[in-house]
Amino acid sequence: DLLAACSGALRNSAGKGVVFFASTDGGETWSVRSKGQFVMSYQSTFLHNGVLYIMGTDKAAGNVAIHRSYDNGYTWSDAIDSHSGLLLEGEFHSAPVPVAIWNGRIWRGMETNETNKKAFVMSAPVDANLLDASSWTMSNMLIYDKSWAVDGGSQKGSEMIEGNVVVTPDNKLVNILR
Repeated sequence: DLLAACSGALRNSAGKGVVFFASTDGGETWSVRSKGQFVMSYQSTFLHNGVLYIMGTDKAAGNVAIHRSYDNGYTWSDAIDSHSGLLLEGEFHSAPVPVAIWNGRIWRGMETNETNKKAFVMSAPVDANLLDASSWTMSNMLIYDKSWAVDGGSQKGSEMIEGNVVVTPDNKLVNILR
């Protein structure tokens, strides 16, 4: 099956919620698999060890959360505390960026949602309970320095956001930021 997650279509009665669309014919036709079970922004959907996960923030500028589905996206776990998928509390930002598996760990880029966003990477061992916040570690946070800009820092709005954690052809892990 193909599965696509969207946080802006077929909104539930509360006006919020992720909708999962599925195709069983290679993308020729699509149907709603589930909708409105939770709110999530900047989400990444990934399959790990035969289990489906979605990770992002629980609202725009929200907590970092992860949900799990054992039935291919029909039903999802609730992220209500640090043992069930609430990974970091605060105001965070990201995008629907890739999740990488490298050196025995799962990696994903995130940012704080401050005026000057700080980029960082989260990771967890591949055999860990991904819904348990204690399984995850966070890298140091990097803030954009406007003096790095080609024009000497006069460019307004420059920041490093929406990190894409990927494995390079020479097997190094990098975070490519926008």
